[in-house]
Parts: sequence; structure tokens; C-alpha cells
Amino acid sequence: MPRLLIYALCFLCCFMHQRVHAQTIDTTVYKKPATSISNEINTQYPYNIRKNISTEKTIWFYIFSILTLAFALLQLTFPKYFRDLYRLVFRSSFKQRQLREQLLQNPQPSLLLNVFFILNASIYTVVLLQHFGFALFSDIWIDFLICATFFTIIYTGKYFILYAIGWLFNANQAAITYTFIFFSIQKIIGLLLLPISILFVFANMDMQKIIMVGSIGIVGLLFLYRYIASYNIVRTNIAVSRLHFFIYLCAFEIAPLLLIYKVLLNIVERTI
Repeated sequence: MPRLLIYALCFLCCFMHQRVHAQTIDTTVYKKPATSISNEINTQYPYNIRKNISTEKTIWFYIFSILTLAFALLQLTFPKYFRDLYRLVFRSSFKQRQLREQLLQNPQPSLLLNVFFILNASIYTVVLLQHFGFALFSDIWIDFLICATFFTIIYTGKYFILYAIGWLFNANQAAITYTFIFFSIQKIIGLLLLPISILFVFANMDMQKIIMVGSIGIVGLLFLYRYIASYNIVRTNIAVSRLHFFIYLCAFEIAPLLLIYKVLLNIVERTI
């Protein structure tokens, strides 16, 4: 409960900072002569200030309010699941097996947290696309819907592919274990992306660069941890060498990311 209170206070501070910043912009723009307004917009604020800044920030405020409320409800409804999920990262292998069995017995919070990850990953992607000026559409909701559909297809397909591989090679237990580790780390990433996105949207330009680099580093470390933990656990179920595991990562993890990057790059080049 104290963590939720601190989180809510940080969120309100970010919003109040944004409101003061927006009011400063409004008074600065509208109190200046008409000849200086255009120069102010072109030099300091290259986008349409009167239409976009207050409107987009308000939309983001409501989006983050809904997601924060959803996080609070999940935390209060499934407190034991969250405790076990947090403890899973810091426990020994024996206790990890116990925690995995306990978490696998609760499919409902697992599914809800997977949905929560897709929502936050979509928001984070939209935020980065807008930051770099690569937004697919001018409407935030359309960009969010496209990203959410994209992540849903990717991770649903990965889920069925992993189970199909386990069934084909008679390694169902290894597939279940790897899938569990994979989506457990995704849940942690989804929880982290919410405060990161909030800070990124309501921060100034200098802080946005720091938050972006830090968030990419944190997510990268979690991905690296996921691969290391998956290899150590899967190796106990099947005899797999590091070379074979590396080939799997290249075929099913790295190659799809490169393909996604290529598709997004083509879309951006067409829109420019």
C-alpha cells in the first residue's frame, strides 16, 4: 500500500508540473505580440502548441490514470501473486521451482498481467514514436490500437510456437518452463514501463533523453537476464548446448526483431 501511495504522488507531481508548464506556455504565447509568437513557436516549440500540447497531455493524463488504477486494482486483488512474482527473481533454484508451481496455479492474474504488459508496451512504443516524430497517425488512439494489435499477434504467436516446438521434439516440460520464464520477465517489464512512460511524457526534453536511455538499458538487461535464466532452467530438462540455444535465439528472438525494425523503417520512409 505505501508503494501505491508513493507511485500516485509521483504521478500527481508529474501532472502538476505539466499543468504549470502548459500554463506558462499559454501565457508566454498569448501575451506576446503577434510578430514574436511565430518566432517563439518555430524556435522553441516546433509543433502546433495551441492544439497539441494541452490536448495531448490531457489525453496522456487520462490514459495513465486508467492504467495506474488498473495496476492498483491488480495489486490489491492478487497481492500474493505479485509477491511471488517479485520473489521469483531473487530465490534459489529449489525455491524457484516452488514459486513457479504456485504461479502456474493462478492463470487469471497471469493473463491479466500479460494484457497489462501489452498495454504498457504499446503506450511506450507510441511515446517513442511521437518523440522521434515517426507517429503513424495523428491520433494517439489509432497508434495505440495498432501497436496493441501488433504486440498481441507477436506474443500470441510466440506462445503457440513454443508449445508446438515442445510437442514436436517431445520436450513439453522444457517448453512450459521456458514459456513461464519468458512471460514472467515480460510481466516485470510491463510493470516498469508504466512509470517510465509517465516520467517520459511529463518530463522536459533533457530529462526525456536520460529516461529514454535508462529505460532502454533496463529493458535490455531484463532481456539478457531472461535468456540467461531460461538457458539455466531449460538445460536441467533437456540436453541443449550453448550453440543450439544461441541458434534458437537468432532464429526466434533476434530475427523477428530485425524484421519488425525493417517493417517499421519502411512504413516511416513511406510516410515521410
